[in-house]
Amino acid sequence: MSQNRHAKTTDQEHLNKKFTPMKINEYISIKTTSVFKLLPIDCLAVLIFLSVPAAAQQEIGYIEDFALAENREEALKQLIPGTEDYYYYHALHYQNTSDKAKYGLILTQWKKRFQNSNRRKVIERRQALLSYDQDPKGSLVFIRRELGLQFNHQQEGKAREANYPNKLEQKEITWDKFLTQALSGTKSLGRLSKEAYYPLLASQRDLTLIQRRYLLSQA
Repeated sequence: MSQNRHAKTTDQEHLNKKFTPMKINEYISIKTTSVFKLLPIDCLAVLIFLSVPAAAQQEIGYIEDFALAENREEALKQLIPGTEDYYYYHALHYQNTSDKAKYGLILTQWKKRFQNSNRRKVIERRQALLSYDQDPKGSLVFIRRELGLQFNHQQEGKAREANYPNKLEQKEITWDKFLTQALSGTKSLGRLSKEAYYPLLASQRDLTLIQRRYLLSQA
């Protein structure tokens, strides 16, 4: 009896020495790799699919039911009243069907239930774009308020519009007008060119003694 126990103990010690934890891990790794090498590609694909978490295999959710429903009124009955999904999809449906009365009512209820809702803002912005053709002013007011836009800027240094004449007044360009301007403030004829002396004499203008002497001195 003791010999049998001794034999079993010796065999166990031999196994422990032969199959250390490191060797066991190496053995499992080699066997696993060998099995996967022998498996066809299709089998590997099935194994990978089965290893995906269950949550990732679930359906998209209600959004798919709503989008693909032949009768969305019936699809909306799946939602629990008072939840944000309830308000969101009802408002979206009323937008799509252009039911302004029901849209306004559901939006009012939504604001009371969820005062600060990002999803409601999405619906309101969508409505502003959809209603632009019918109410462009209202849509622009909403967009300006949402984006904080201000159009109160003025151009700096804007030149004033100048109104210049496009023709000369004939009475301002006559010989008598030019002569009067040339002789004003002076007693001599020093402002006149020699070419103006002959027209001056031809005009028979009364000249002072000083002007006559100046004219004779230039002859």
